Amino acid sequence: MGWFSIDHDDNFLREETDGRPVQAGEEGLLKFIGQEDFGHKVGIDLVAGVILFDYDEISTQNGTVEVHNPRSVLYICDETNIIGDLVDVSRARGRPTKEGVVRQNIKTFHWRPIWFTRHTPFGFMKVIGAQTTLSKTYGGKNLKKLVTLFEDGRIGIS
Repeated sequence: MGWFSIDHDDNFLREETDGRPVQAGEEGLLKFIGQEDFGHKVGIDLVAGVILFDYDEISTQNGTVEVHNPRSVLYICDETNIIGDLVDVSRARGRPTKEGVVRQNIKTFHWRPIWFTRHTPFGFMKVIGAQTTLSKTYGGKNLKKLVTLFEDGRIGIS
C-alpha cells in the first residue's frame, strides 16, 4: 500500500521504508512511480509518459519496467501527439561537415513525478501524476496529468 518508485538502477523504493524520493524525481533519476490505495493500483512510466491502471504485478528486467496485465493504459498526450513519441530535436552548434552533415541533438522529454495526499471536508484522496515542460518547438508549455484515487474507490483524471 502507498507510494513506490523505481529508479534507473532498478531499485524499488517504498514510502514506508525509504520515504518519497522527491529530489530524485526532480533530477530525472526515477523511471516509474506507483500508488496502491483504495482498491486500485496506478503506475506511471516516467520515461514514456504512460499511465497504467489496476495491474497484477510489476517487475524489472534488463533495465526496463514490466507491468503485467494492466486493466487500462492511457498515453499522456498534448493536443495532437502522444508525448512519449515526441523528441526534442535541435541543431548542434558548429558548421556542417564537408559532406554537408549537420549534427542534431535528440532527447526525450524529462517527466517529473507528482504525488500528494489531499484532505477535504468530504474525506481524503491520493493524487499521483507526471509533468513535463515541452520544448519551444512544441510550444514551451508545461504539460501534466493527474490521477486522483478517492477513498470510496472512484478514480478521477485531470
